[in-house]
Amino acid sequence: MAKNQPRQFYHRRFHQRQLVKCAPLTLEERGALATILDLIYDQGDAIERDERWLSNQLGCSTRKLRTLLIALTERGFLYITALGQISCREAEAEIAEVAKMQVHWRQAAIQREAAKRAFKGITAKARDCSPTSFTNRRR
Repeated sequence: MAKNQPRQFYHRRFHQRQLVKCAPLTLEERGALATILDLIYDQGDAIERDERWLSNQLGCSTRKLRTLLIALTERGFLYITALGQISCREAEAEIAEVAKMQVHWRQAAIQREAAKRAFKGITAKARDCSPTSFTNRRR
């Protein structure tokens, strides 16, 4: 997994957009694209262009993988990064958006816990010094 990138246990998939966008693709290309996108989301970043590993993930030969990658990159669904990795611009944007949201959620949780601790501290002090605590004591 890439540094500072969140691992996504799920990702939004807009079915209508995907159906319209993938209409010109063959069944093999659709399956390859779906699997590669799942691998990108699972890793949280671009995936290595290891043809043997990727062909094993797709369940095809390396020769078929090469033709699928060429077709998907020519049509703009995927691209090869400067480091030679396979990525998708839409997936990168969504992963970056989720990373920002996770930072926001983390900060909100920290503030919420600090408020809880402060409230517990105030109520504990109020309980110790309440007037009823002195009057209800037996002598």
